[in-house]
Amino acid sequence: MKHTVVIAEDERIVAEDLKAAIEESGYTVTSIVSTGEEAIQIARESNPDLFFMDIMLSGEINGIEAARNITEEHNIPVIFCTAYNDLTTIREAATVEAFDFIKKPFNTEMIRHTLEHLFS
Repeated sequence: MKHTVVIAEDERIVAEDLKAAIEESGYTVTSIVSTGEEAIQIARESNPDLFFMDIMLSGEINGIEAARNITEEHNIPVIFCTAYNDLTTIREAATVEAFDFIKKPFNTEMIRHTLEHLFS
C-alpha cells in the first residue's frame, strides 16, 4: 500500500513540483490545499499518512498553526517545506513537533530521502 500525502502550499507551481517529486518517489498525493483551514479539514476527513506544509499559507491560519493542530489532534507527521529561514519563523516553527524541515528550492532527491527516512 502506498503512503498518502497531502500538500499544503499556496503557490500552485511549487505545489505541482512537490507533487511530482513525491509521486516520483513512489508515494500518493491525495490532495493539494492552499490554506491552513483546508489542511485541518482534510486531516479530519481523510487522515493521510503525512503532510508537506508550507509555513506561510493563504487564509487566517498559517502553516505553523495548522501543523500544530494536525500533529496534536490527529497525530499525523508534518514536514515543513519553506523558503523562510529567518530566526523568528524558525523558532516559531520549532514549537511544533514537525518531522523535518525542507528548504525551498527542493529537489526530488531531497524529497525522496526525507520520505524514506520517515517511512522506513
